[in-house]
Amino acid sequence: MGTLQEELLKAGLMTQERVRQLKDDEKKKRLAARIATEKARAPKPKAAPVKANSHPKAVKRVTTPPPKPVEKIHEHHLRTFCDACGKTSPDVEYYQHSNRSLDKYWLCVRCADENNILDDTRQTHQSPQAQKKLFLRGYGGTKIFN
Repeated sequence: MGTLQEELLKAGLMTQERVRQLKDDEKKKRLAARIATEKARAPKPKAAPVKANSHPKAVKRVTTPPPKPVEKIHEHHLRTFCDACGKTSPDVEYYQHSNRSLDKYWLCVRCADENNILDDTRQTHQSPQAQKKLFLRGYGGTKIFN
């Protein structure tokens, strides 16, 4: 019993040209995988040596950027576009969170729940549900605005 391609060739369901093409594609995939593993195993270039007269405090420290400011909107405008999922929803609020896997701040309730963002970080209550005190979260408690 041969390979699947050989059996399909015998049955007349595949041409010899297609069998060759599939084998070539398979060889290319294996070669690309081998090259990728060789590159990963290659030694990394060494860092430049520190000069003897340089001061250790002179090294720049990388800090996280401050959170983006809240967009200025008029009181009669409502923000309904969720930056995370790209959909419009009436329950979009601004969350000043510290979740590093998500760099979006205007989120709908569903995206905030999926990304485990607490409601304590919510800065606005601009949606109609929040104003009528019908705004409920699935993850954690719901922040109460006065």
